[in-house]
Amino acid sequence: MKEPTDVLILGAGVAGLAAARELTTHGLGVIILEARNRIGGRVWTAGISGDGAPVELGAEFIHGREPHMWELIERHHLRTREMQGQPWCSEQGRIQHCQPFEDVERLFRQMQASAPDQSFLSFLKSCGCGSGRVRQHALNFVEGFHASDAARISVHSLIDAMRAEEETDGDRGFRLVGGYEQLVYALQSDISPVNCGIHLGTVVEQVKWRRGTVEMRAKAPSGALACQAPRALITLPLGILQAAPGESGFVQFSPPLESKRQALDGLEMGAAVRITLLFRERWWERGSHGLNDLGFLFSDHEVLPTWWAPDPWRAPMLTGWAAGPKGRALSALPREYVVAHAIAALSEITATHASAIARQITGWHTHDWQIDPFARGAYSWVRAGGDGAEQQLAKPEDATLYFAGEATNSEGHNGTVHGAIQSGVRAAREILNS
Repeated sequence: MKEPTDVLILGAGVAGLAAARELTTHGLGVIILEARNRIGGRVWTAGISGDGAPVELGAEFIHGREPHMWELIERHHLRTREMQGQPWCSEQGRIQHCQPFEDVERLFRQMQASAPDQSFLSFLKSCGCGSGRVRQHALNFVEGFHASDAARISVHSLIDAMRAEEETDGDRGFRLVGGYEQLVYALQSDISPVNCGIHLGTVVEQVKWRRGTVEMRAKAPSGALACQAPRALITLPLGILQAAPGESGFVQFSPPLESKRQALDGLEMGAAVRITLLFRERWWERGSHGLNDLGFLFSDHEVLPTWWAPDPWRAPMLTGWAAGPKGRALSALPREYVVAHAIAALSEITATHASAIARQITGWHTHDWQIDPFARGAYSWVRAGGDGAEQQLAKPEDATLYFAGEATNSEGHNGTVHGAIQSGVRAAREILNS
């Protein structure tokens, strides 16, 4: 590759794009190498329903009003719609309005940052707080929202996430008109095309580095490719950084990133499976339940316990979500099996005959991020005892390798799009200051 460049960026997700925007604004030359044939990473809009609701395969919600995110939204005049739907709970065959988040928040207030770190499950067993119902809601929330295993996720990290949410109005949820991809295109449009080249379908297999020099070797559509620069920004998902030789997505670093081993051991990539079903009509509004104000529907179903409507749109569409151990159990199954599980779950939760639901279906969308070779999971969480792992993962190597991505966000925003954007800006500024 003949293009002169100051920084190589590995990955064209939102962290890489945010960093490229910052670097090219300051006149640096950048080359982005992206394995996929599209930009955006784990932000992937599959299309727009007939009623205008976006169909997302990856990130879907804007959590609160984090400044980096909203500066971008407002500067590009992107349209958002705030979610107004109500939460419902289905337990033992009964559906009713509920406030599970308030119950969970009260229980979370019992967690103490000053106490030694422990898993959330250990905390639940020892705290003596909350009723059995509230404790189950809390466990479901931790495994569902954080895509984690309650027996391993860090209490300290949950406290950090709660504080971050409070600082950014995280209890408010928004969706982007036109889909989350609008944010990706906005980031791309801010990058100087004169100073940046984006190479798609370019699978980096090796990163050779020493102080002041980085060389990446990749397979590109045109054949083997090699490029070099004084510095590189690595925005690979945590699942790829944790991959072993011979596993899908593995990237060889030479010399190996030994200083990152402890950080990688302190973090884990969450599992999540989602499926969006498109229907002829909003059939769940009929009958005795009358779920016409449905936002989220939480249940004790063993396979797909959480569902949501495309609120505030009125599209006849529902999305099912299984995360943590439930998501891992669904992963790698044939897509048709996931559809069958989704129909069975909705049938049980809403007491509607499965055949009636099946007849309503006009289409469906799903993506298994666990077997995606360029993700190997949904998003990151911190293991008990992993205090400081995100900071350690983010730390530059010998003023040559820099790191960004949601897993490097140490401010409680890991696992979010705005956390990834924050990390890209932070890494770019580290490069500029060097």
